[in-house]
Amino acid sequence: MIAGKQPLVERQVRAEGGAAGPELLADPYVARCREVLRLWLRWDQEQRQLTERMFGAGCDQAEIEQLLDECELLRQAAVQATEALLSIGRQDEPGQ
Repeated sequence: MIAGKQPLVERQVRAEGGAAGPELLADPYVARCREVLRLWLRWDQEQRQLTERMFGAGCDQAEIEQLLDECELLRQAAVQATEALLSIGRQDEPGQ
């Protein structure tokens, strides 16, 4: 975490007048949201690394193809996790 920055969940709860206590952070839905966001961040990191290598001097074609395959698998996993998360929603949300 960046120094001085609060996690998004804490900032949102504080903005709504609450406190991000252990019960919120232990909420299975919040935990799943965090997992999905971590997947997207991992994908982003891999994609950036791949882009740097693709445009760098002396890039190995086989290595780039392997990285592309890994990035695609990671992206697919993140998309599936996101779709699953969005389909379940929170049980206590209005309209659910």
